[in-house]
Amino acid sequence: MHSTACDGIGTAESFRKAMMDNEMSRRKVLHLGAAVTAGASGVVASGTLGGAAAASDMAGAAPSAPAVTGKKQGKGDREWDTPDSWRSPEPVDLLLFNGKLVTVDEQFSIEQAMAVHNGLIVAVGSDEVLRKRFTGKQEIDLRGQTVLPGFNDAHSHARTFSHRAIGDLQAATSIKTIRELLAAKAGDLGKGEWITGSGYDETIFAEGRKPNRQDLDEGAPDNPVYLVRQGGHSAVANSRALKLAGVDKDTPDPKGGRIERDKDGVPTGVLVEAAADLVRRHVPSLTTEEDRKGTIAGLKAYLRLGITSFTQAAGSVDEFKKWRAIYDEVGTDLPRASYYVTCTTDTPDGVKPFEGDDRLRAVALKVFADGGFTGPDARLTLPYKGVGDGEFRGSLHLTPEEFLRMFSRATDEGWTVGVHTAGDGGEGIVIDAFAKVLSERPGLDIRHHLMHLEVPLPDEYYDRMAQYGIGVVQQTNFIWSLEGLYDNYLWPVVRENVAPAGKLLERGVTFANSADVIPTGPMLGLYTSVTRRGRSGKRYAYSEERLGLEDSIRAYTIAGAYQTHQEDVKGSLEAGKYADFLVLSHDIFKVRPDHLQGVRVNETYVGGKHVYSRPKKERPSTKGREATMPSGGREGGPEEFLLTGEKF
Repeated sequence: MHSTACDGIGTAESFRKAMMDNEMSRRKVLHLGAAVTAGASGVVASGTLGGAAAASDMAGAAPSAPAVTGKKQGKGDREWDTPDSWRSPEPVDLLLFNGKLVTVDEQFSIEQAMAVHNGLIVAVGSDEVLRKRFTGKQEIDLRGQTVLPGFNDAHSHARTFSHRAIGDLQAATSIKTIRELLAAKAGDLGKGEWITGSGYDETIFAEGRKPNRQDLDEGAPDNPVYLVRQGGHSAVANSRALKLAGVDKDTPDPKGGRIERDKDGVPTGVLVEAAADLVRRHVPSLTTEEDRKGTIAGLKAYLRLGITSFTQAAGSVDEFKKWRAIYDEVGTDLPRASYYVTCTTDTPDGVKPFEGDDRLRAVALKVFADGGFTGPDARLTLPYKGVGDGEFRGSLHLTPEEFLRMFSRATDEGWTVGVHTAGDGGEGIVIDAFAKVLSERPGLDIRHHLMHLEVPLPDEYYDRMAQYGIGVVQQTNFIWSLEGLYDNYLWPVVRENVAPAGKLLERGVTFANSADVIPTGPMLGLYTSVTRRGRSGKRYAYSEERLGLEDSIRAYTIAGAYQTHQEDVKGSLEAGKYADFLVLSHDIFKVRPDHLQGVRVNETYVGGKHVYSRPKKERPSTKGREATMPSGGREGGPEEFLLTGEKF
């Protein structure tokens, strides 16, 4: 089903204008004296409504893409009038000073102090000026610590924590460990209870292979078991779970999925893409209260990683309504969420483009062009290496004609569309369809985009993307986390150049970075953007595709905000924007690039509210700076939150 009338609003531009008019109305409640007309020495911007950015938006000016387009920004000259004194300090809720504030404005300015009131940034600038002009109900001496805008993970999948789930599955480095975890969980839950889990990665297992149903049977012979691989494009079930689901030798592969089988045609337990649903639908639902608590715990987990905004990259209308109730209840304690509604060939009923508020908003539709490499089922032009009969190329979920009809309908109803496309066999088709739709609607600010674009394309495709404003939400962390799968499945000519970030920026394509929970920590995204290193330490296309640290930070902050039409209200530390920011354990401009994984988030603020503080015992020492940097999280890797099994 699809909406047709959309309450009289027919284009993405009108939806965006309505959204921003609502934002500006909300922001007008802030009254802290007159705006500084020409500014003051040491004040970057101040006033009640966000200065020129707000005025431009109210005048209906077309938004410009963030600086993450490969075009370097100059520092520029700023001239300010300097009053001898302020009449009297203005009261604000929060005043931070003596810090290194990385504003991520157009000039990538570094400042010392920031004033916050009513959840918004009032001013950023020097200690001298802001401490004279403002007095805070709370004043924080940062003692030189580095402050960034809150990370915006532009493609994620928040999970609901469950008592059924194995909490340490992501840390497992062997099938033997999984058996032990299953046995322990079976002892906790009792016979017959379902056991679930998420995040295993067979490429790091000592056994060097995927787990199968027999492996799971050994760990929990009396419990049905269903475990989702890292990335979510495949799963494994034990014999009891397969039997309950009715999956056996005679079960056909479902559309869009594949049941892996042994030489006799018997299911191994590995279920790829849509085949996983054959078992997943039999896992008992949580109670309403368990689901509410588990969802809140899953959302709060982002805060310890400094993620103040994220995109829920796939979900149903019903799930959006459930989240709406949760955000109405405890939204100020959670990260801001931009929600993508999953669909296939029709747009959804029950939700409209940009429905919601500054905490939770439905911003786009999610369409799948192909599968992922964790299946594998990404659509390639060349056959996979070492899969099947040597001709397997993955799946394409829609025909070119179906993509075109879907994109046209969604665009006319005001929906931005984000398309999952991991392989080059789907990427080019999607770009062609987007370009045709947009060429027939010139001047439309819709911001369609590709999610992933893991396999590089010829430059002419990137030029077409830049021409029509087609963006990319990528995951440079895949260089690290999917290194083994790329080695297994891709021929060297393709494998060496995965995640072509540098080339996209060079050609003027708007680029946002994200994690897709593989794993979620943004510091791994910064590390892989800058170093292009895999888990093995090997560099991939370093000279061609690496990003500088400034561009890497932009891609994880303001670029994600741009992709959801919210760059005017978040993504940088500028007057009039939401006071969403984080405090780091180290100055990331002074640590070596290879140590970026070890930088930690000490404090997180959303809307000026303190929502996370790292326990003192977990804070890395800053003495000696690089010498005392932690190597990373569990098993020497990046820090990660548990997607399942945490206490709440």
